[in-house]
Amino acid sequence: MAELRKLTNKDGTVWQVDYDAPDGMRVRKCFNLRKDAEAYAGKAVSAKREGRYDDVFKVKKKTQVTSAELSNRYVENFQTQKAFYSSKKMQWRR
Repeated sequence: MAELRKLTNKDGTVWQVDYDAPDGMRVRKCFNLRKDAEAYAGKAVSAKREGRYDDVFKVKKKTQVTSAELSNRYVENFQTQKAFYSSKKMQWRR
């Protein structure tokens, strides 16, 4: 379930929604108005219960990447940079 808290600081009052996402991560989000916080909390709880949390909140799917794929991505991203090429060129000659 989502927990709703009233937080007061020097800037004023905010409402914090605190809940656990389906992947086990803790989510906290603040709103200026109580009605906005309650609406968000209700939306989060119902989406989680119905199994459409990822679609509603546009959560990126976690994927597993092998070390070979990761190194290939690294080379693709940085091979056009001068510093990358010159530093790696010396290592490849060995």
